[in-house]
Amino acid sequence: MKQALHTPPGESRAAQPLWRNRDFVVASSSRFLATAGAGAVIISVMLHLQNLAATGQTAVAGPWLVAAYLFCSALPLALLAPWAGRLADTRDSRTLATASAVVSAAAVAGMGLSLQYVENYLPALFAMTFLLDAAQAVAGPTWQALLPRLVGEDRTPGPWAPCRQPL
Repeated sequence: MKQALHTPPGESRAAQPLWRNRDFVVASSSRFLATAGAGAVIISVMLHLQNLAATGQTAVAGPWLVAAYLFCSALPLALLAPWAGRLADTRDSRTLATASAVVSAAAVAGMGLSLQYVENYLPALFAMTFLLDAAQAVAGPTWQALLPRLVGEDRTPGPWAPCRQPL
Protein backbone atom coordinates (compact mmCIF):
# COMPACT_ATOMS: atom_id res chain seq x y z
CA MET A 1 0.00 0.00 0.00
CA LYS A 2 1.16 3.52 -0.62
CA GLN A 3 2.85 5.44 2.18
CA ALA A 4 0.43 8.34 1.76
CA LEU A 5 -2.40 6.09 2.89
CA HIS A 6 -0.48 5.09 6.03
CA THR A 7 0.29 8.64 7.15
CA PRO A 8 -2.58 10.26 9.03
CA PRO A 9 -3.68 13.66 7.71
CA GLY A 10 -1.89 16.56 9.36
CA GLU A 11 1.09 14.39 10.29
CA SER A 12 4.14 14.59 8.04
CA ARG A 13 6.68 11.86 7.80
CA ALA A 14 10.28 12.63 8.68
CA ALA A 15 12.10 14.25 5.79
CA GLN A 16 15.17 12.57 4.42
CA PRO A 17 18.40 14.61 4.69
CA LEU A 18 19.26 16.43 1.48
CA TRP A 19 22.62 14.70 1.12
CA ARG A 20 20.74 11.42 0.63
CA ASN A 21 18.77 12.87 -2.30
CA ARG A 22 20.86 11.79 -5.30
CA ASP A 23 19.35 14.31 -7.73
CA PHE A 24 20.02 17.20 -5.38
CA VAL A 25 23.62 16.12 -4.74
CA VAL A 26 24.38 15.75 -8.45
CA ALA A 27 22.66 19.00 -9.46
CA SER A 28 24.07 21.11 -6.62
CA SER A 29 27.58 19.74 -7.18
CA SER A 30 27.31 20.50 -10.88
CA ARG A 31 26.01 24.00 -10.21
CA PHE A 32 28.83 24.65 -7.73
CA LEU A 33 31.49 23.46 -10.18
CA ALA A 34 30.00 25.50 -13.03
CA THR A 35 29.86 28.68 -10.95
CA ALA A 36 33.35 28.20 -9.54
CA GLY A 37 34.71 27.36 -12.99
CA ALA A 38 33.16 30.44 -14.58
CA GLY A 39 34.65 32.60 -11.83
CA ALA A 40 38.05 31.00 -12.28
CA VAL A 41 37.93 31.57 -16.04
CA ILE A 42 37.04 35.23 -15.60
CA ILE A 43 39.79 35.81 -13.04
CA SER A 44 42.40 34.04 -15.16
CA VAL A 45 41.43 36.07 -18.23
CA MET A 46 41.65 39.29 -16.22
CA LEU A 47 45.13 38.34 -15.05
CA HIS A 48 46.09 37.47 -18.63
CA LEU A 49 44.84 40.84 -19.88
CA GLN A 50 46.73 42.66 -17.14
CA ASN A 51 49.88 40.73 -18.07
CA LEU A 52 49.41 41.61 -21.75
CA ALA A 53 49.27 45.29 -20.90
CA ALA A 54 52.23 45.08 -18.53
CA THR A 55 54.46 43.49 -21.17
CA GLY A 56 53.38 46.01 -23.81
CA GLN A 57 51.75 43.49 -26.13
CA THR A 58 48.59 45.57 -26.45
CA ALA A 59 48.06 49.28 -26.99
CA VAL A 60 45.28 49.50 -24.40
CA ALA A 61 46.31 50.31 -20.84
CA GLY A 62 45.99 47.40 -18.38
CA PRO A 63 43.42 48.82 -15.95
CA TRP A 64 41.18 50.04 -18.77
CA LEU A 65 41.35 46.70 -20.55
CA VAL A 66 40.46 44.84 -17.36
CA ALA A 67 37.66 47.32 -16.63
CA ALA A 68 36.25 46.81 -20.14
CA TYR A 69 36.45 43.05 -19.63
CA LEU A 70 34.61 43.26 -16.29
CA PHE A 71 31.96 45.44 -17.95
CA CYS A 72 31.59 42.83 -20.71
CA SER A 73 31.27 40.17 -18.03
CA ALA A 74 28.62 42.01 -16.03
CA LEU A 75 26.56 43.25 -18.97
CA PRO A 76 24.71 39.99 -19.78
CA LEU A 77 23.35 39.67 -16.27
CA ALA A 78 22.03 43.22 -16.34
CA LEU A 79 20.57 42.93 -19.84
CA LEU A 80 19.21 39.40 -19.74
CA ALA A 81 17.77 39.21 -16.22
CA PRO A 82 14.12 39.86 -17.20
CA TRP A 83 14.22 37.44 -20.14
CA ALA A 84 16.14 34.78 -18.23
CA GLY A 85 13.51 34.82 -15.49
CA ARG A 86 10.73 34.58 -18.06
CA LEU A 87 12.52 31.66 -19.74
CA ALA A 88 12.87 29.85 -16.42
CA ASP A 89 9.17 30.36 -15.71
CA THR A 90 7.88 29.23 -19.09
CA ARG A 91 10.29 26.51 -20.26
CA ASP A 92 11.40 23.17 -18.88
CA SER A 93 14.08 23.91 -16.28
CA ARG A 94 15.97 20.67 -16.91
CA THR A 95 16.37 21.51 -20.58
CA LEU A 96 17.42 25.07 -19.78
CA ALA A 97 19.95 23.90 -17.19
CA THR A 98 21.46 21.45 -19.65
CA ALA A 99 21.52 24.01 -22.46
CA SER A 100 23.15 26.67 -20.30
CA ALA A 101 25.81 24.18 -19.20
CA VAL A 102 26.53 23.21 -22.81
CA VAL A 103 26.71 26.86 -23.91
CA SER A 104 29.02 27.67 -20.97
CA ALA A 105 31.33 24.79 -21.88
CA ALA A 106 31.35 25.86 -25.53
CA ALA A 107 32.20 29.43 -24.55
CA VAL A 108 35.12 28.32 -22.38
CA ALA A 109 36.34 26.02 -25.17
CA GLY A 110 36.05 28.93 -27.60
CA MET A 111 38.15 31.08 -25.28
CA GLY A 112 40.87 28.48 -25.14
CA LEU A 113 40.85 27.88 -28.89
CA SER A 114 40.91 31.59 -29.69
CA LEU A 115 43.88 32.13 -27.38
CA GLN A 116 45.73 29.32 -29.15
CA TYR A 117 44.81 29.79 -32.81
CA VAL A 118 43.64 33.38 -33.40
CA GLU A 119 46.21 36.13 -33.92
CA ASN A 120 44.11 39.00 -32.53
CA TYR A 121 42.09 37.08 -29.94
CA LEU A 122 40.84 39.96 -27.77
CA PRO A 123 37.51 40.44 -29.65
CA ALA A 124 36.87 36.69 -29.57
CA LEU A 125 37.76 36.60 -25.87
CA PHE A 126 35.28 39.38 -25.11
CA ALA A 127 32.56 37.73 -27.24
CA MET A 128 33.06 34.34 -25.56
CA THR A 129 32.97 36.00 -22.14
CA PHE A 130 29.67 37.65 -23.06
CA LEU A 131 28.34 34.26 -24.16
CA LEU A 132 29.58 32.54 -20.98
CA ASP A 133 27.93 35.11 -18.74
CA ALA A 134 24.74 35.04 -20.79
CA ALA A 135 24.55 31.31 -20.14
CA GLN A 136 25.22 31.93 -16.45
CA ALA A 137 22.46 34.56 -16.41
CA VAL A 138 20.01 31.94 -17.66
CA ALA A 139 21.36 29.28 -15.29
CA GLY A 140 20.65 31.37 -12.18
CA PRO A 141 16.84 31.56 -12.38
CA THR A 142 16.73 28.10 -13.91
CA TRP A 143 18.40 26.67 -10.82
CA GLN A 144 15.88 28.49 -8.62
CA ALA A 145 13.04 26.96 -10.64
CA LEU A 146 14.60 23.49 -10.56
CA LEU A 147 15.41 23.42 -6.85
CA PRO A 148 11.85 22.81 -5.54
CA ARG A 149 11.51 19.84 -7.87
CA LEU A 150 14.76 18.36 -6.63
CA VAL A 151 14.17 18.67 -2.90
CA GLY A 152 10.38 18.38 -2.93
CA GLU A 153 7.70 21.01 -2.73
CA ASP A 154 7.10 20.31 0.96
CA ARG A 155 10.72 21.26 1.83
CA THR A 156 10.61 24.69 0.19
CA PRO A 157 8.78 27.74 1.54
CA GLY A 158 5.53 28.78 -0.03
CA PRO A 159 4.81 32.09 -1.74
CA TRP A 160 5.24 33.75 1.59
CA ALA A 161 7.16 32.32 4.49
CA PRO A 162 5.66 33.56 7.75
CA CYS A 163 8.10 34.52 10.47
CA ARG A 164 8.19 32.03 13.29
CA GLN A 165 8.91 34.71 15.85
CA PRO A 166 7.42 38.18 15.98
CA LEU A 167 9.70 41.09 15.23
